[in-house]
Amino acid sequence: EYLDTFYSCSQNYYLPDCLGSYGGPVDPAIATGGFLEPGQTLSDNPKYYKAKSLILTFLVNNYHNKTKIAPAMEWERIYVEFMKNYTANEKPPYMDIAFTSERSIEDELDRESQSDVLTILISYVIMFAYIAISLGNLSSCKRLLIDSKITLGLGGVAIVLASVISSIGLFGFIGVPATLIIIEVIPFLVLAVGVDNIFILVQTHQRGQRRHGETPAEYIGRTLAKVGPSILLTSVSESCCFFLGSLSDMPAVKAFALYAGMALLFDFLLQITCFVSLLHLDSIRQAGNRFDIFCFLRGSKKDQKGLLYFIFKKLYVPFLMDRYVRALVVIIFYGWLCSSIAVLPHIEVGLDQELSMPEDSFVLKYFKFLKDYLSIGPPMYFVVKNGLNYGDARVQNLICGGLFCNVDSLTTQIYIASKSPNVTYIARPSSSWIDDYIDWSAAPGCCMKQPKTGGFCPHIKCEHCNISLNDYSRPYPDDFEHYISYFLRDNPDETCAKAGHAAYAQAVNLKMIGGNPVSEVGASYFMTFHTILKTSKDYYESLRAARKIAANLTEMIETRM
Repeated sequence: EYLDTFYSCSQNYYLPDCLGSYGGPVDPAIATGGFLEPGQTLSDNPKYYKAKSLILTFLVNNYHNKTKIAPAMEWERIYVEFMKNYTANEKPPYMDIAFTSERSIEDELDRESQSDVLTILISYVIMFAYIAISLGNLSSCKRLLIDSKITLGLGGVAIVLASVISSIGLFGFIGVPATLIIIEVIPFLVLAVGVDNIFILVQTHQRGQRRHGETPAEYIGRTLAKVGPSILLTSVSESCCFFLGSLSDMPAVKAFALYAGMALLFDFLLQITCFVSLLHLDSIRQAGNRFDIFCFLRGSKKDQKGLLYFIFKKLYVPFLMDRYVRALVVIIFYGWLCSSIAVLPHIEVGLDQELSMPEDSFVLKYFKFLKDYLSIGPPMYFVVKNGLNYGDARVQNLICGGLFCNVDSLTTQIYIASKSPNVTYIARPSSSWIDDYIDWSAAPGCCMKQPKTGGFCPHIKCEHCNISLNDYSRPYPDDFEHYISYFLRDNPDETCAKAGHAAYAQAVNLKMIGGNPVSEVGASYFMTFHTILKTSKDYYESLRAARKIAANLTEMIETRM
């Protein structure tokens, strides 16, 4: 019997016996999953009784104001803890569950960022060791602590960290919000750029010769005069490129560009001031054959070039300059370049959301189930701003999708778009509060009012409203504005399935007109659903298609008004 009920409700989920506990219909495409065959869409009359999964969705009140969402965030935190405990200890063996919440992705990224602290520290230690060894002219083990640049390398890494911290502090003071990617990526970005400048400064200083009677400070000044303009141009150009990125409308990209550009500027300023001072002190130390860090100890005088210098000059460069090797390098380079250009059109923009999650995250399992079982995508809302007089039949015809409505009305265009889901990414016709309100006002057993006051009364008692209808079976303008609030407060049941409280209470913004019992319809939305969105390309292509449809709807309304 329950299968017969499920089958009948899946064919018509507006039947009175099929309404959900909240009073509205339950779309089987949203409540079940895994019933679509390969290549099948919802418009192909799928067999819902073959569903392999059940989908439960709990709606939580959300706000754009961050200070008001604390209760929702706390509810989701407790919900995730409960589900983790249930799936680990209480879940029946014949059942498999995947779950998530709106805050889960952010929480998992935060957890991953905290676990990445050790990775970041190790990376900086390795880079410090690389700088200390590469900058030094190592020739023998007994001169290791003399020719190495431990203090200089440590100072260079510290300057990079200081520039990142300065950028974060500046924009934090201004009020530009930081994202996780800023904390994770910018230190490596500034380190890569900063190390280049460090090598240019130090190796130019090492390769040059101090003139007779020239002090160490004057020699460093001459070195900086030689390479300073180049470092200035590269640093300013790189910062400007990032600052241009701050013109983006995407908040995350804008914040990243601002933080990165300012960090590079701070890095440049610290390098031509603090690092140059460290280089001066280090050159005096090395000239006196003093140990790095332990400056009170002296070593033997240096009598030959460094080991790395010997390797590059005597081995690597002669090998690379061989005519056969040069030809081979050019061939490999151009071959690699051509192959890269060939595959460039096949690269999709975007990031696989699974790659951003830790390997032990419960959200990964949810993403997998999403791909395997989901049969419909996220909801999409077409919002009509205030300013329309919905009591006017001409305006109604621009929006509605029923009898006497325009053939290119808002609801009709969305319905037509849903017939080409592969192009529009729309899986369902939209809900339409205005069509349901017209049907509700014409139904004899729906609208009720208080006998004495004339105020709203549930349709299960009180007396009929006796709404006056025009030749199109629609309320006259006065009745339209008077009873729209009744429609949005009336709960649907088997007597009146078109009552709008369950489906449209949050969809229509009503404005009371003075102290009169009439309401003016402000902004409202018409909800539909995307098709299954599995990849980043699906998401941005669906957004592009939705914007195109919205532009057509806007043009239609503006030209007809």
